[in-house]
Amino acid sequence: MTSLRRIFLALSLVFVFSLSGCSDVVEQLGTDTASRVPHQSWGSYNLYQYANGGWRLLVDLGQPVGEVPDLGERPVLLVHGLGDRIIGPFDGLAANVLANGATSVFAFEYDSLDPIGRNSGYFGQALDYLTTRESNREFRIIAHSLGCLVTRSRLESGQTFDMAITGNQVSLVAGPHEGSPVATELAKMDPTIAQEAIAQLVLNGQLLFFNSNGTPVDVMGDEPVFAQIVPGSAFLETLNQNAANRHPQFIYYTMAGDDRGLAYQVFARLIGVFADDGIVDVESANSPVVGQVQSVVASYDHTAIIDEQAPQLVILKQLGLL
Repeated sequence: MTSLRRIFLALSLVFVFSLSGCSDVVEQLGTDTASRVPHQSWGSYNLYQYANGGWRLLVDLGQPVGEVPDLGERPVLLVHGLGDRIIGPFDGLAANVLANGATSVFAFEYDSLDPIGRNSGYFGQALDYLTTRESNREFRIIAHSLGCLVTRSRLESGQTFDMAITGNQVSLVAGPHEGSPVATELAKMDPTIAQEAIAQLVLNGQLLFFNSNGTPVDVMGDEPVFAQIVPGSAFLETLNQNAANRHPQFIYYTMAGDDRGLAYQVFARLIGVFADDGIVDVESANSPVVGQVQSVVASYDHTAIIDEQAPQLVILKQLGLL
């Protein structure tokens, strides 16, 4: 079975590249996964502001590099997901949000291979930094994929934040609130096959894993974060316990995808797991355990649901920006 999967992986890569071509991301990452370096924990985070068509670094690996920016009446904070980064992938969403009523747009960037609790702490630091000079502002937060768990872990921690007492709005997009069947399968797979399966998504531009200096890293599938998003994990059991009542300052909305798209369909056939959006099932992304006021299902895969214009408009409507 292992040999057959390796043969299928090779054929699937040829198939995907023949249809999609070599994107800028693929050209940057290269196709030789053996040339990538081992993962090294960032031990910190980055915080950006989007303005005038580009990103400005506010906090560089935990160190502020300038003055605390003005928030205005409607600040928006973006949080990326597993195997992602801010500059490039989130340009379109940031521009869309800014064009539709946000007075400021920020983005939290972190090492998505690190444990969720660690990144949750960094997320709290980023919020503290943004609210240093202005408090009582009504925030809007858009989190994708793993970023939903990072966000929830901090917002549901019992901390009181220096923002509006109530009414801060959070859109949780494609979040694995009850875990991902893909993580379950990766935990059971031969490590070599798991590594190659993840590499297929990396090479096709669906996932991006980097060290803090921007160097692409080799992902094994046994990093702690994958175990945390296995359904029924100790982390998820703790996070979801009475979760609906643990975010009094925040109103939650969720959105799930139900279309795998080409790249995720090939990945699903490789590992034998057919999650609704390629990574997360609808029942997990829209799980009522989080206490959301609205759930939406959109016909997009795990990546497109945050990238494409149509689902972005749904997010903007959820957050009262349309």
